[in-house]
Amino acid sequence: MHASNSELWTGYWQSGRIDTGMGAPTDNGKDGFSAFWQMLVGELPDDARIIDLGTGNGAVPRHLNRAAKCLGKTISIIGIDAASIDPTRTLGMDADGLAGVTFIGDTDLTKTGFGDGSFQGATSQFAIEHAEAGKAVPELLRILDSGAPFQLLLLHASSPLVLSFVRQIGEIDTLMADDGLVPAMRHVLEEPSTRATDALEKAGRMHMERYGENLSPIAEEIFAAVAILINSADVPLPVRRQAASRMDMRLKDEQARLHQLARAAMDENAAHDLRDLFQTAGAASLALERMYDEDERAVLGWALTGQCAP
Repeated sequence: MHASNSELWTGYWQSGRIDTGMGAPTDNGKDGFSAFWQMLVGELPDDARIIDLGTGNGAVPRHLNRAAKCLGKTISIIGIDAASIDPTRTLGMDADGLAGVTFIGDTDLTKTGFGDGSFQGATSQFAIEHAEAGKAVPELLRILDSGAPFQLLLLHASSPLVLSFVRQIGEIDTLMADDGLVPAMRHVLEEPSTRATDALEKAGRMHMERYGENLSPIAEEIFAAVAILINSADVPLPVRRQAASRMDMRLKDEQARLHQLARAAMDENAAHDLRDLFQTAGAASLALERMYDEDERAVLGWALTGQCAP
């Protein structure tokens, strides 16, 4: 049984991830993200109320709080997500930077439940493109105050981030192939033998030869888990088999999540279509442009900005 979209993301966020990708969080202020979100905070009045759509574990609220502190402003943030989220509890000590943020999970971006004109600003990072645009766009404009700015960072189809998703999908395919590491591990646990162990070692060696230093975080997790499962002789075999089944499902869920991200990524036509939808819905001062890292070498995404009509 496959997990639903919200369940995929619930599992991902509850594992302690901070951003959409599997790598280290882009939270160091050196990647272009901080300047982008600071620009929004600079436009807002003191005590502005901001909504972050598809907030996950609060990557954007971290940036917003940091920007407000730098600019000497007071803001309040509500982060909503379709997944079941609780960043403060999930991240523990790593929740620093989320003080004063209210998180609300299990919330459809097309039916937020907030009143008209509830917010003076809105943000979204790699999230709104997953929602049904024809409903999410008017809903966003409805809950924004007159003249309130919004800044949306959208997945760019040819960005390094999206290309990394595609590469990770391919690597998971390799791990789960008939001659891959995961089936070989299951064989060792189900029918232990020298031949099965040799096949497992061969699968691991071939994977490392193919990916080497470019091993993805999910593959690193799988290699570590395989080593534990195979070498934990003191753990009953049925328990190890159950753990292997959970690992198999974890891989399938991650593969489905990455496919979802890759499908949501926008080429130029799709990005302009979304901008046009905002225009039709009554948004003002719209701008769409590619957003680059600080070295202006890599595309981070599409930056779509505008205002709720005055």
